[in-house]
Formats: sequence, structure tokens, C-alpha cells
Amino acid sequence: MANRCWLWLVERTTQSRGWALASYSGLTSNTMSWMLRRGDYKLIVHEAHPSRLFNFRDDSGELNDLIEQEPKMASKLLSVLDTEVDRKVTPSTWGEYRRHDFAQFQRQARRGLYWDGSCSLRKNPSSDYGEIVNNSFTGWTEQDEAGVKNWLTQNSD
Repeated sequence: MANRCWLWLVERTTQSRGWALASYSGLTSNTMSWMLRRGDYKLIVHEAHPSRLFNFRDDSGELNDLIEQEPKMASKLLSVLDTEVDRKVTPSTWGEYRRHDFAQFQRQARRGLYWDGSCSLRKNPSSDYGEIVNNSFTGWTEQDEAGVKNWLTQNSD
């Protein structure tokens, strides 16, 4: 997919694929999410959770899940997603990235190189690892820290 994104520069065409794809995989998220929009429809796939389908024209607030009422549309959009994304390999690669990214954050925070001025620390920002982690994960314990240490030494998710 990455090589095709810039193909229009070479071909000098602006022809649309007819759909838009986005993903979400935050550092503290335990799953990957994919959103595929085509026409009036948006398919949301949360790995390990039920997928959802919405029609923006009729439901801009995404309140009425149409996954059971419109299985053909859901299947069509899922087919596009599966053509573009290897959803079996991507979570593993993402897991490796999360471990690397968290380990880097941890090293910087322990050295006082990471400055957290987020919501609850806005008036009293901290560069203390323990304070930052407890701010992000309220009630952080030594057991939690031991779990992170074990997770960081794993080879894959």
C-alpha cells in the first residue's frame, strides 16, 4: 500500500481509489482498529471485537450499527480492507513497535528527559518516571512495573 500512495506523482494522475482507510493503535491500546470509508458507508473493525457499519448520510452521529442489516456492504468493505492490510501480520509488527516505543519512553523518563505536561500535570509538570506513569495509569504499582518489565523482554505479542 505504501508504494501505491505516491504512485499518482509518477503517473501524474489524481484518480481516486474511491475509499479512505485509517487505523488506530495507541500505545495504551490492546487492539488495532481500522476504519474504511467508501461512499456513505464507514466500516470500523476492532481486532478481537465485533465490527461495526454506519451510513453517514442517514446517521452522521454513528449511532445505528448496520452490520447485521447490511451484511453485503460490510463484506464488500471488509474485502477492500483485507486487500490493503494484512491484519494477521500487522498486530505483531505493531506489538514490536509498541515495546520499542515504550522502552524508549521509559529510558527517557527515568533520565528526566521526558517532560509530561498533560492534563492532570498541566500546572505541575513532571519529568519523574513514577509520577508520569501513575498519571497515565492511575494506581500504578510495583506489580504493574514487573509486568511491563516482562512484556518488554518478550519477542512478540
